[in-house]
Amino acid sequence: MLRLSFSILLLMMSFATYAHPGHDHGSPMAALVHLLWLAPLFIGALAFRAYMLKQKAQQKNNHQD
Repeated sequence: MLRLSFSILLLMMSFATYAHPGHDHGSPMAALVHLLWLAPLFIGALAFRAYMLKQKAQQKNNHQD
C-alpha cells in the first residue's frame, strides 16, 4: 500500500516546476533528450531479459538430456 501511495504521489507532482535553471522541460527537444538519457537503462533491461531467457532455455535443454 505504501508503494502505491508513493507512486501516486510521484505521478501527481509537476517535475517541470522543480527543474533547475537552464533545464527547459518546455523545449521541443526535451522529450528526445530525456529519452536518450534513459536509453541505456532500457537497453540494459532488455539485455538482462534476453540473458534470463537464454539461461532458462539452457536449463530446460539440460533437464531434457
